[in-house]
Amino acid sequence: MNKLFILGARMRNKADKVVELEESIKELNKRSELEAKKLEQAGTDEEVSAVEKNLEDIQKESDEKEAEKEQLENEIEDLKNQVEELNRKA
Repeated sequence: MNKLFILGARMRNKADKVVELEESIKELNKRSELEAKKLEQAGTDEEVSAVEKNLEDIQKESDEKEAEKEQLENEIEDLKNQVEELNRKA
């Protein structure tokens, strides 16, 4: 029985982290949109290069957060399977 509580707590913690990551990804998408608007207004190659670097950095961070989110979702699924297995045995 205690194992069920432990698994449930782990699932909740991971689910909370997934929500945080989703919010971070949304913020990064907003930042990306703002940078894209700056690109339209860039008047020099230096400005274009600076915006391009910012966009690349934002994309890299977003990709990392997406990968972390996917990993957590897989871990949550594994925990759910463990809970189901324990419930079957109980």
